[in-house]
Amino acid sequence: MIQLFSESFTLFFFTLLLKLMLNKIYESLPLFYNVDCSDCFNLEALILSPIHGVAMMRTKNGHLYSAPVKRTAIFSAMFTKNLSVSEWVNDNVMFTY
Repeated sequence: MIQLFSESFTLFFFTLLLKLMLNKIYESLPLFYNVDCSDCFNLEALILSPIHGVAMMRTKNGHLYSAPVKRTAIFSAMFTKNLSVSEWVNDNVMFTY
């Protein structure tokens, strides 16, 4: 069998192709995603950042919170139509005091 390209070139090519594909996916992600909190009792706003893995919340009494969240949970919140925001916050936001 005749080898047209060396093994290092093939590895370089596929690594470059993978980086290009990941950059395209990374560029298409929104930097921030605003979740509708109109039915929430105590949350006024919930903003998610899938790139940074952070949830930022503003309560009705004016307090601001920022907490780390798993990116899989952020993506599930982004693509769930009827999201119970209070349950999502209780299940996924990791508050540290």
